[in-house]
Amino acid sequence: MTNQKSDQESIAEHARITQAILSNSFLNGFDRTHVLFEEPTDDKGGRRIHKTQCVGSFAWQRHMENNYAKMVAFPIFFDLLDLHVDIRFECADSSFSKKIKILEKKIDHSQIFDLFLLELYTFCSTLRNKIIHHKISHKANEITYSGTIIKLESFKIINELIYQYVTYGFKDRPWYHQNSMLSYLYSLIGRTSIFSEKVEALDNFTNISTSPERYRHILHNKYKYTPNDYIIDFVFTHAGSLYEHGNPECNFRKTHPDPDEKIVFGARYYFILLQEKYYLFPSELIMKNREIKFSSLTPWRYELRK
Repeated sequence: MTNQKSDQESIAEHARITQAILSNSFLNGFDRTHVLFEEPTDDKGGRRIHKTQCVGSFAWQRHMENNYAKMVAFPIFFDLLDLHVDIRFECADSSFSKKIKILEKKIDHSQIFDLFLLELYTFCSTLRNKIIHHKISHKANEITYSGTIIKLESFKIINELIYQYVTYGFKDRPWYHQNSMLSYLYSLIGRTSIFSEKVEALDNFTNISTSPERYRHILHNKYKYTPNDYIIDFVFTHAGSLYEHGNPECNFRKTHPDPDEKIVFGARYYFILLQEKYYLFPSELIMKNREIKFSSLTPWRYELRK
C-alpha cells in the first residue's frame, strides 16, 4: 500500500511538472489579448486579472504560432491528459485501450463532464498513437489516418481542450466554458456518437463556431442596456458598412441587399456587467435567436473564482 501511494504521488508530481512546462514554454501567460477585466486585490495597487481561459482564447508563445509546431507538441499535451486519467482512476500501468475500458466502466454516463473525458481521451489516445508510430499521411495543411482527416490548425483546439480540462476542470465552470469545450470536441468527433446526441439534448447548449481563435466583441452603448433590451441592438454591424464600395458585384451585397440589415459576427464572445452580475456568452447565441433579450442570459452567468 505504501508503494502504491508513493507511485501515485510520483505521478501527481510528474503531472504538475508537465503542466508547468506547458504553461511556461508553450502558452503565453503574459498576453493580455483575452483579459475580461481587472480588480484590485489590496490598497497598494495590486490587481487580479481575469482572463477568458477557454478553448479558442488561449495565447501561445510566438515560437508556437505555427500549426505544425502545435501538432509536434500534441503528444506532450496528451501526456498531461493521460496523467490526469492515471491519477483519477489509478491505472498507470495499463495500456491506452485498457484505460478506455476502465473509463467506460467507472465514469458516470449520466454526467456530461464524465462523457466529455471519455470522448476526449478516446479521440486523443488514438491520435497520439497514430502520430508517434508514424501511421499518418501528411498533405498540405492536414493529416490523415484510418479515413480520418485532421486539419493542422485543429491541433490548437485539441491542445487547448486538454489543457483547459486538466488545468481548470469542467464541472462547476461557467456555462460559456462548458459550452465551448462541448462544441469544440463535438466538432472533432462528429455527430455519430452517444456523446454528440447528449450534447445536442442539453438545455441551453449553443453550438458555436469552432474557429481556432475567438475574439471579444465590445457592446455598443454598453452602459445603457437594460434586461428588456434585445441584445442584437448592442452588437450588430450594418450590412452596408461591409459592402465593397464601388463593386456592384460584391457577393456580400448580393446575399445581404438591405444595407440596414443587422449583422452579427460568429467566433466572438461578449462579457458584460448587468445589475451587478457578470455574464459571458457567445455571439452564436444571438445568431441562433435574434430576439433574445439580456434578461435571458441567466445560464451564461459568470461567477468569479476566488
